Amino acid sequence: MKSFRKTCIPIVALGAMSGTSLDGVDAAVLVTDGHDITVFGPTQYRRYADAEQTVFSAALRHRSGPEVEAAASVIDAVYAEA
Repeated sequence: MKSFRKTCIPIVALGAMSGTSLDGVDAAVLVTDGHDITVFGPTQYRRYADAEQTVFSAALRHRSGPEVEAAASVIDAVYAEA
């Protein structure tokens, strides 16, 4: 197992995720020393609009093609906004 070395410089990290429920994007900021979380920062939730959920539902029925590309574009825009 790899061991992780603590850093002397605090690291501010932003994490974002969207679950399988297709309801929205959660984002959170934290500060870490590379091992422990030293500060929990702000959080944000951005609900997917009905039209965005429709795009995702269409993409789930395909492995590739315009439906999947459209869903990827929506995800890029929503993550940038969140």
